[in-house]
Amino acid sequence: AAAAAERRARRVELRKLLVRIDKEKLAKGAAAAAPILHAEKRAAREEREARDQLEAAEIDGDALRSPICCVLGHVDTGKTKLLDRIRKTNVQGGEAGGITQQIGATYFPLETLQIQTAALTSAKKKADAPEKLPDIRVPGLLV
Repeated sequence: AAAAAERRARRVELRKLLVRIDKEKLAKGAAAAAPILHAEKRAAREEREARDQLEAAEIDGDALRSPICCVLGHVDTGKTKLLDRIRKTNVQGGEAGGITQQIGATYFPLETLQIQTAALTSAKKKADAPEKLPDIRVPGLLV
């Protein structure tokens, strides 16, 4: 019984020793890897910041972006006709009685927006003051 207890005590001591060795190896490995990991992290951050600065420099304040628009209105006020005009489609003509019974989304390509708003943008560039802009009256339009 005493021999078995002694063997158990040696095994416990051996396990403690192995755990201590593993902890020391882990600490040494972590200490060696830390500068490499920090350098990689720093390089990635600097690359991301440089890319963000390039993108910010390329942004033109006057450039049009694809807008998100909601076209709301009472029945028979020309919502579909307005969208048909911009899209160069004839959805309203295909509907029974010209009444559209759907809710949808449309992507307007940048080129289409530039063509459709060319008169406004050229007038804006020519105008010295906002009061010289053309007077556009669209019933119910809120901008």
